Amino acid sequence: MIEVIVLMIVIVVGLIIGIRRYKKITKWNSPSQELISKGKVILIKPEHVEVKTSEQWIETEKELTTTVMLDSLIGKAGVTNEKRIVSYLVYQTMNDNKLIKYVSPPIYKDKSSILMTLSNLEVIKIYIDSTNVENYYFDVSNFQL
Repeated sequence: MIEVIVLMIVIVVGLIIGIRRYKKITKWNSPSQELISKGKVILIKPEHVEVKTSEQWIETEKELTTTVMLDSLIGKAGVTNEKRIVSYLVYQTMNDNKLIKYVSPPIYKDKSSILMTLSNLEVIKIYIDSTNVENYYFDVSNFQL
C-alpha cells in the first residue's frame, strides 16, 4: 500500500516538473498566432542588428529521474546553476521621435556562431502589435539548435 502511495506521489511530482519545463520552454518560443497574423511585420537587414553576448548563471533543471523527484518531495531543489553564454539580438529604431529598442529572446550561442548565421540571412522578422509597440516577437527561429 505504501509503495502505491509513493509511486503516485512520484508520478504527480514528475507531471508538475514536466509542466514547469514545458512552460519555461514555450515562454519565449511561442508568439501568439494573433500577433503573427494581425501584427505589423518589420523586415530587418542583418547588418542593422547588434549582437550582445554575456556569460550568465542559468538555473537549469536536473534530468528527470526518480531520485530527483523523491528529492523534491523533501525540499531539495531539482535544479542546478551553470554558467552559459547567452546572446541577444538588439534592433533600435526611431518611432515618432522616440527611440524604440527591440530585444530578442535569449540565444544560447556564442557571438561568432550568431554572426555566421546572420551572414547567411537576408532578413530578420519582428512581429509588432499595431496597438502596442511594446508587445512584439523577435523571430530568432534561425538561431535555435
